[in-house]
Amino acid sequence: YKTGELADRFLASMAPPGQLSLLYFANQIYSAGNVVLNKALAAPMVPLLARKAFEKNWLMFRQISHSRFLWTLGICAAILLCLFFSGPSLYSFVFGHGRFSIDEIVTLHYLLLTLAGVWVGGALGQILASSFYAKGDTVTPTRIGIFGFTLGLGLKAVGFWLWGVLGVAAGTSLYYLLNAFLLKLFLSRKLRQRIADVPQRT
Repeated sequence: YKTGELADRFLASMAPPGQLSLLYFANQIYSAGNVVLNKALAAPMVPLLARKAFEKNWLMFRQISHSRFLWTLGICAAILLCLFFSGPSLYSFVFGHGRFSIDEIVTLHYLLLTLAGVWVGGALGQILASSFYAKGDTVTPTRIGIFGFTLGLGLKAVGFWLWGVLGVAAGTSLYYLLNAFLLKLFLSRKLRQRIADVPQRT
């Protein structure tokens, strides 16, 4: 996974000066937000899910996981709406005190919007991967992560060729969203099988 950052830096190094730093900064903003959401929603969920998995209460397991999934999705959507409607004016107020030019602030705005998939997919991926781990399955999320990451390298390269740094951001977003989609798909299938196989407690 560390080679992902290396690939981003290699591609962005061929872009105009300053855009590599802006891409890295935008990624760091979303990474910090994902850490907060992970500690607030994903991490506290794991003991609850592990208990339900031990009890083989898969209906409640699915309900808890789905509830945290929806909460996370709602928070991510609300933050993105704020970023979209506030626009560069918010970034000028927060970051524009001599540190960024107007052009850099506008570029940062577009990068944050293009990297929205990192914010949403990363946060949802934490909820879904934690659900897999709580029921003792570490193989499925790892395989999905390897597949998505490998595909993501290609998406970033194609994106850079088409749209420069914004294309790298778009490729990264698609990779995160694809991972979250596959995690949700496989988790839903596995839980349906568990629910069908095990009589539920009333």
